[in-house]
Amino acid sequence: MLGFFRCRRPATANMGGSVASRRLARLSVCLVLAMGISGCADSPTLFPQGEAAPAATASGEVFALRPPLAWRKRRDSVSGRQRVIIYLAPGRTPADWSQMLVYRIVEGHSDRSLGSWLHGTRSILERRCRRASARRLNTSPVNGYPAVLEMQVCRGDRITGKDQVAVMRIVLGQERVYMVQWIRRLKPGAPIPTNSRLERWVARVEASEVCDTRGTSHPCPPWLTGSDR
Repeated sequence: MLGFFRCRRPATANMGGSVASRRLARLSVCLVLAMGISGCADSPTLFPQGEAAPAATASGEVFALRPPLAWRKRRDSVSGRQRVIIYLAPGRTPADWSQMLVYRIVEGHSDRSLGSWLHGTRSILERRCRRASARRLNTSPVNGYPAVLEMQVCRGDRITGKDQVAVMRIVLGQERVYMVQWIRRLKPGAPIPTNSRLERWVARVEASEVCDTRGTSHPCPPWLTGSDR
């Protein structure tokens, strides 16, 4: 998983990469679970309104990112066909965090099913954790795109030794695959979050969406287009 975090500026086109990079993107678009972000973190950036993250300038399909107010972008990097953007809460660093918001954009592969993507994420979860579990929360279209929402729990991460829970949404765009993950570290042995807390975490994930500026079938949110002003 460390290969995701080479220090490269985000590409705006031609995220082709080598055959090995393409395979890596196909296999591991899933979890960042406690990857211990280290090395070349970007300077923190503040986005009070949110931002659009188009994977290609020529395309109108974008990932409309809306992290919690005052959260700061700590990573924006590309490896092969995959772009990874990471936000942390104020005062947190890549070496010291308890909550994390992660966005992934993968060029192509939108012909693969949601079930195939989920299978890949669960396989990595099982390899990464001493005990792992997953619960499907919802499978229904979001803004006209096929999407799935799932909670994944990791007990005893084999690298960090920590427990954590992730609420994850995968969206199959017409040109790319998009993912957003809300990751929360837990105290060892801590119970699964209550429904009320889980609802808040789901809301964090649902605040960001995939849209297309070229038409009305996948409308962009008013806060992105400025029509709410």
